[in-house]
Amino acid sequence: METYSGLGPKGYKRSDDSIKEEVCELLKWDPDVDASEIEVSVHKGVVTLKGSVDSRHAKRRAEIILDHIGGVKDIQNKIFLKPVLDMNSDKIVARGDDGFFSQEVTPR
Repeated sequence: METYSGLGPKGYKRSDDSIKEEVCELLKWDPDVDASEIEVSVHKGVVTLKGSVDSRHAKRRAEIILDHIGGVKDIQNKIFLKPVLDMNSDKIVARGDDGFFSQEVTPR
């Protein structure tokens, strides 16, 4: 028996606003992503994520949870990791996937 789930009427195209609404809801409710610093935009089915998160896991997770949204043609992930200042050494560090710090940079 054939299934027709996911097939819309002839000529149907999901609106960018509808896609953005679903993207925002998924990011809002995902327990691994603090979406409070993420901006979402959608243009012709291409979702762009901009902003910052605390870990590489959260950056990847923000993109992965959007993979199966209907109408999304591509995802541009422009999220960066929030820098953290190490108060003991005056160095800027970034958190790795394991929660430990990596990539030390001395501010000028």
